[in-house]
This record gives sequence, C-alpha cells and structure tokens, in this order.
Amino acid sequence: MSADALQSRAFERASLKSESQRVRALLGVLIALLVFVILRGLATQSYLLLAAQALTLVLVIAHETVMLRAIKAALGDDETVNPNSGYSTSSLRANCRRSRCFYC
Repeated sequence: MSADALQSRAFERASLKSESQRVRALLGVLIALLVFVILRGLATQSYLLLAAQALTLVLVIAHETVMLRAIKAALGDDETVNPNSGYSTSSLRANCRRSRCFYC
C-alpha cells in the first residue's frame, strides 16, 4: 500500500471521528433545547406549541442518532462515509442492516 493511500485512509478516519464529535455535540444541544421547550411549554400551558416543537426536535434527534450510528459503523468496519455528502441512502441502509437498526 502506498503512502498516499495510507494518508488518505488516515484522513478519512480522522474526518469520521471529527464528524462523530460534531454530531455528539449537536445531540447534546438538541437534547438541552428539548428540555427547555418542554419546561417552557408546561410553564406557559401552550400545549399545541409544545407538541409541535417537541415533535420537530425529536425527529431531528432521531435523524442525528441514525447518522451517528452510520458513522460509528463506518469507523468500525473501515468503510468510507463522506460526512459532507449528506450520507448516501445505500451506505446508510447497509450500515443499518449490519447494526440491526430499528429504522430500516
């Protein structure tokens, strides 16, 4: 294996690790925002707004969780997932099948 191929693989792994950390940070912010939305909705008794905002946040959290699982699977299998491409559906499905994801 050439030095360029090794650097490329190392760069891809570093990129995936960086993306994994970004997704974790984003999940932390989204969960904190969900807690805030719930507390504010209960305090103001705006239940319809609470339901709409909470549902939206839960969907975004679920999406980011699936993406984190795809990244982790790619890191574990030494596969490539380009985090800037929006994750291709075929690679996501392949990773979900291997990890027995309940979304697929």
